[in-house]
Amino acid sequence: MTLRVVTIPVFPRPFYETQHGTNWTLHIGNYDYLAPEQDLTDFARAHAIPLAPVGHTFKAQGLSVNEICSLYLSDGVGHLTMKGHQRVAKIVFADFYAKPASH
Repeated sequence: MTLRVVTIPVFPRPFYETQHGTNWTLHIGNYDYLAPEQDLTDFARAHAIPLAPVGHTFKAQGLSVNEICSLYLSDGVGHLTMKGHQRVAKIVFADFYAKPASH
Protein backbone atom coordinates (compact mmCIF):
# COMPACT_ATOMS: atom_id res chain seq x y z
CA MET A 1 0.00 0.00 0.00
CA THR A 2 1.30 3.46 -0.90
CA LEU A 3 0.83 6.22 1.65
CA ARG A 4 0.00 9.58 0.11
CA VAL A 5 -0.67 12.79 2.04
CA VAL A 6 -2.92 15.66 0.97
CA THR A 7 -3.02 18.83 3.05
CA ILE A 8 -6.14 21.01 2.95
CA PRO A 9 -5.46 24.54 4.23
CA VAL A 10 -7.68 26.46 6.58
CA PHE A 11 -8.36 30.08 5.70
CA PRO A 12 -9.58 31.77 8.89
CA ARG A 13 -11.74 34.88 9.04
CA PRO A 14 -8.67 37.17 9.63
CA PHE A 15 -7.29 35.99 6.28
CA TYR A 16 -10.30 37.42 4.44
CA GLU A 17 -10.25 40.56 6.57
CA THR A 18 -6.58 41.36 5.96
CA GLN A 19 -5.63 39.86 2.57
CA HIS A 20 -6.66 40.91 -0.93
CA GLY A 21 -5.91 39.97 -4.52
CA THR A 22 -3.25 37.40 -5.36
CA ASN A 23 -0.40 38.71 -3.21
CA TRP A 24 -1.68 37.11 0.00
CA THR A 25 -0.05 35.44 2.96
CA LEU A 26 -1.23 33.09 5.65
CA HIS A 27 1.28 34.55 8.10
CA ILE A 28 -1.21 36.61 10.08
CA GLY A 29 -0.20 38.17 13.38
CA ASN A 30 1.98 35.75 15.30
CA TYR A 31 0.68 32.68 13.47
CA ASP A 32 1.60 31.14 10.13
CA TYR A 33 -1.36 29.07 8.97
CA LEU A 34 0.79 27.36 6.29
CA ALA A 35 3.52 26.35 8.76
CA PRO A 36 1.90 22.97 9.59
CA GLU A 37 1.67 22.21 5.87
CA GLN A 38 5.34 23.14 5.44
CA ASP A 39 6.30 20.90 8.36
CA LEU A 40 4.40 17.98 6.79
CA THR A 41 5.97 18.74 3.39
CA ASP A 42 9.46 18.67 4.89
CA PHE A 43 8.75 15.39 6.72
CA ALA A 44 7.18 13.76 3.67
CA ARG A 45 10.09 14.70 1.42
CA ALA A 46 12.62 13.46 3.97
CA HIS A 47 10.82 10.10 4.07
CA ALA A 48 9.92 9.81 0.35
CA ILE A 49 6.19 10.07 1.06
CA PRO A 50 4.21 11.58 -1.84
CA LEU A 51 2.46 14.77 -0.72
CA ALA A 52 0.09 17.24 -2.35
CA PRO A 53 0.48 20.55 -0.45
CA VAL A 54 -2.77 22.22 -1.48
CA GLY A 55 -2.13 25.52 0.35
CA HIS A 56 1.24 26.04 -1.30
CA THR A 57 -0.28 24.99 -4.63
CA PHE A 58 -3.05 27.60 -4.28
CA LYS A 59 -0.34 30.22 -3.71
CA ALA A 60 1.79 28.96 -6.62
CA GLN A 61 -1.25 28.96 -8.91
CA GLY A 62 -1.84 32.63 -8.08
CA LEU A 63 -5.37 32.18 -6.72
CA SER A 64 -6.89 35.38 -5.46
CA VAL A 65 -8.50 35.73 -2.04
CA ASN A 66 -11.92 35.83 -3.74
CA GLU A 67 -11.16 32.64 -5.68
CA ILE A 68 -10.08 30.90 -2.48
CA CYS A 69 -13.24 32.04 -0.70
CA SER A 70 -15.33 30.47 -3.48
CA LEU A 71 -13.72 27.08 -2.80
CA TYR A 72 -15.06 26.88 0.78
CA LEU A 73 -18.55 27.00 2.26
CA SER A 74 -19.53 29.44 5.04
CA ASP A 75 -17.94 32.49 3.38
CA GLY A 76 -14.60 30.78 2.98
CA VAL A 77 -14.13 29.19 6.39
CA GLY A 78 -16.12 25.96 6.11
CA HIS A 79 -15.78 22.71 4.22
CA LEU A 80 -14.90 22.60 0.53
CA THR A 81 -17.60 23.46 -2.01
CA MET A 82 -18.09 21.32 -5.12
CA LYS A 83 -15.76 23.74 -6.92
CA GLY A 84 -13.24 23.34 -4.10
CA HIS A 85 -13.39 19.56 -4.29
CA GLN A 86 -12.85 19.74 -8.05
CA ARG A 87 -9.81 21.99 -7.69
CA VAL A 88 -8.28 19.81 -4.97
CA ALA A 89 -8.94 16.70 -7.09
CA LYS A 90 -7.03 18.28 -9.98
CA ILE A 91 -4.13 19.06 -7.66
CA VAL A 92 -4.13 15.50 -6.31
CA PHE A 93 -4.17 14.08 -9.83
CA ALA A 94 -1.35 16.37 -10.98
CA ASP A 95 0.81 15.64 -7.91
CA PHE A 96 0.26 11.88 -7.71
CA TYR A 97 -0.79 10.52 -11.07
CA ALA A 98 0.12 12.87 -13.93
CA LYS A 99 3.87 12.66 -13.30
CA PRO A 100 6.02 9.55 -12.95
CA ALA A 101 6.60 8.20 -9.45
CA SER A 102 9.81 9.50 -7.88
CA HIS A 103 10.60 6.31 -5.94
